[in-house]
This record gives sequence, structure tokens and C-alpha cells, in this order.
Amino acid sequence: MSLTARASFIGCCIASVSIIGFVHYQQSTDRAKLKEGVYRDIERQAVKQQLTINTYNLNQQKEMEKILRKEQAIQDEALQN
Repeated sequence: MSLTARASFIGCCIASVSIIGFVHYQQSTDRAKLKEGVYRDIERQAVKQQLTINTYNLNQQKEMEKILRKEQAIQDEALQN
């Protein structure tokens, strides 16, 4: 085998191994990014659910406040009469 053929063969092998290594590295980083995206989505859903719960509780408190104010108004009228 001539020196040129050996150099070409070694160069091709090095290039192939480098490309394969890069592709595997890229796939692993892509998988990690996908997992991070899933975790962010789960966190967003939890925040959205908590916001919904907080809004529901706020509306309940507003309703209870209305009822309490009506009762206080009735009691104030009863005390004044």
C-alpha cells in the first residue's frame, strides 16, 4: 500500500470517527434540551393550575365578603332601630 493510500485511508477513518462522534454528541445534547423542555412545560402547567386555584379562592373570598357585608348591614340596621 502506498503512502498516499495509507494517508487517505487514515484521513477518511479519522473523518468518519469524528463525524460519528459529533452526531452522537449532538443527539445527546438534543435529548437533554428536549427533557428540559418537558420539565419547563410541567412547571408552566403547575403555575397555571396554581393561578387557577388562586383565582377560584379569590372569587370565593369576594362572594363571602359580599355576604358578610350584607349581614353586617342588616345587623347595623337592626341595632339602629
